[in-house]
Parts: sequence; C-alpha cells; structure tokens
Amino acid sequence: MQQFNAITIWLTISVMFITTFSVVAQTTSSKNDNPLVSEVRLPLDSGDVNLGELLGQLFDWLDIQSQMVRRRCADMKIPVTGPIGELKLETLGELTDGVVSFETTDALLVMRVDRLAMRQKNKQIRHEFREKMENWFPDLASQAYAQNGLWSLRPEGVLAPLPNEFQMDRVVILVHGLDEPGDIWDELIPALQQAGHTVLVFVYPNDQPITDSADLFAGHLAKLPTTGIKSMSLVAHSMGGLVSREVLTNTKYTGYPQANRLITVGTPHHGSPLAHFQFVGEIRDQIVRAFSGDGLLFGAVFDGAGEAKIDLLPNSEFLTTLNARPNPQGLTITCIIGNASPVDMNEVRDFETKCADLLNGGQNDQKFSKAIEQLTNGIGDGCVSMASAHLEGVSDEVVVQANHRSMLRTIPVISTTKQPPSIPIILDRLKDQLPQVKQD
Repeated sequence: MQQFNAITIWLTISVMFITTFSVVAQTTSSKNDNPLVSEVRLPLDSGDVNLGELLGQLFDWLDIQSQMVRRRCADMKIPVTGPIGELKLETLGELTDGVVSFETTDALLVMRVDRLAMRQKNKQIRHEFREKMENWFPDLASQAYAQNGLWSLRPEGVLAPLPNEFQMDRVVILVHGLDEPGDIWDELIPALQQAGHTVLVFVYPNDQPITDSADLFAGHLAKLPTTGIKSMSLVAHSMGGLVSREVLTNTKYTGYPQANRLITVGTPHHGSPLAHFQFVGEIRDQIVRAFSGDGLLFGAVFDGAGEAKIDLLPNSEFLTTLNARPNPQGLTITCIIGNASPVDMNEVRDFETKCADLLNGGQNDQKFSKAIEQLTNGIGDGCVSMASAHLEGVSDEVVVQANHRSMLRTIPVISTTKQPPSIPIILDRLKDQLPQVKQD
C-alpha cells in the first residue's frame, strides 16, 4: 500500500483550511478570516428561512445527527425578520449562551458559531437546545430523535424500519463509533450487500454512558428473533466495539440471536489518553488533519462528549469492568488495528508548539505530549494506539497501514482506486456467515 506522510497532509490541508475556511449551506458560502469561527449564510424568502436548514445547521454544530430534521422540515419556513423573527433569533442566541450569533439582511440569514466555545460548552448547550426543541417542535423532535435504534437498509442504502420477517436467518450488524457523522459505512455496506449479506445498522446517541448505548442496543437485538433472525455477526468501528462487547459479555442481556463473530475496527479496548483533552478545540481539527485529512474522527473525545468521554479514559471504571469479563464462548473475535504512516516526533513537537496557547501550559502540555507520542512513530491510527486496540485472548489480529477512518473510508486527498484495507478483511472473515435462505 502506498505510504504517505501524515504531517505533510496536515500541513497542506491546514494551510488551505486557515486561509480559505468556509462553510457551505445549500447555494451560499461565506469566507471567514477567523478559523475558529464558522459562518453559514441561508437565503431568505420574504423574510422567511427554511426551517430544516436552520435547525439542521444548529444540529450539525451540536454534533446531533441532522438528517431527519432536515428531511422533515424541508418544506417548512419561519420568519426571522421583524419583531417576531428577531425574538426567535434572540432566544436561540441566548439558548446557545452566545456561542451562536445571527445577523439578517434583506436576502440572507447569517449564522456564526465560535467553534472553540461551542466545544467547551457543548454538553450544556446541547442539553438545553434539545429541551427547547422538544418544547417548540414536539413532533419534529420525537421524529428526529427516533432515528436511534436498529435499522434495515433499502437497496439505495437509505435507513428503513426493520421488516416483520426476514428471508434470511443471519445478518451482519454495523455499530458506529463516537462522533460519527454517518458516512463511515458508505463503502462497506455495498461491499457486504454485493457479497450476499443482509446488513443492519445500529444508530445511538454519542453523549451518553456506553452502558446506556448497550441497553439501547440489547433492547433492539432482543426483537430480532421474532423476525426469524437466528444468528448474527457484528462489525464495530471505534467505540462501537465497546458497545458491542458490553452487550455480548454482560449476562444481564439475553434474548438476542446467537452472536457468531465480532469484528472490531480501531476499537480502544483499553481507552484513549486523548479523552483527557475535552478542552481542546482547534487542536482537535488539526490533529484530525494531521492523521487523516478526512473529516472528524474521534472528535467528541476532545469536546467532552458527556459520560462517553469518561468511559473512554484508560483504566476507567467502565473499561476495568468490561475487560475483567471473559470473551463469550462460541464468539469468534477479530481485531483490525490501524498503523498510520510514521510521523517524525520533531514535527509533532513543532505542531505542539504552534498549539501551545490552547493547552494552558504545565501538566496539560505534558499529558498532551505523552498522548500524542503514543499515537506516532507508527504505533497507532492517529486516535487509538495499537496497544489499546489489542484485546486479550484474541489471536486473530490484523494490522493495516491506515488511520482511524481510512481503515474503512477512502481519504479524498489520496488518489487511489483501492478499497479501504479493512473491507477485504471483513469480507473474508464473514464469508462463512453468509445468510441462509429460508426454505418454504
């Protein structure tokens, strides 16, 4: 596989990012001189704005999945000019503690967010925002949050409710990780379907204890036997592997189909030291680009992602309890581990110096340096060290030359026609788990 220097990618992208940063909303974009402030311009129609785009953008900034609210509100408009509109915008500004600000012209609603402040106050703002949305739009809120759960897939890849009965008795269930925008499976799903697998997708909130996510997952899995599903395999990315292991190893969960295989991809079985850095804002973006060049990965760890962040700390109570349990009998486990291209520590030190003003100095500097050192020089995927991705008692471990997301997703800045390296491994390990067609 072609090797590439992650720092070179970071330098290229970060220069482009700082000098030309813009956020696109539908047909209008805005250039912003401050890289810590995102700006979106939404067109107005006689003083009204599209409600789906307004709420969808706020959801995106709060790391709340926005597809449902965008779709449900796509044809709805609300006034944002005049006394009533100004009152609504003022309320939204207060609701976000001033982190999001609004400005209107005759033709545009300009929305700005201080991304560093948003990450520092993310959990508080998210909680208050959700409460307000539920009061203002109870039907829409319930529809938006109802996207959590276990979903089937239509041929075009769109999430759909589970059928009452499956024609196959085995399925492959995909479990995403922390702060996942939803596209991590875009290349794996069609590959699995083409191979003949029946694919289900589990969606869950990011800002809650992992045990709460496991409760939700187990509840949905327990419904599968009524549809004819007798056995299943799980493919889990990042924190999704911990959610899956919690369900499969905790004896309080029963009633779900026989689990034949679990494949974890970049799962921090022993936590991530980066979970200490909930105060890191802009540094998160730069680290992402240093090791990936593609979107946000493991981002909510840096933002203080509620209780999930606490669970992901090395030696946390959750991880200590989980790792003390034996692996289930009859379950074959594969761990796919990312080994990003080697990064020279001198370049990392230079990177830390550039970001020092956000680290507050002292012990934070030392912790950050130690955490980054564990993820460089070819011993991690940019978010999870190889040691953490190792699971005791598992002999089937595969190391791939990729970072946390490129294990499953093609990086746009790298020209290649090859599949992400984890996909052929997953297909190979699941080939004996192809669904069995029911006999009439």
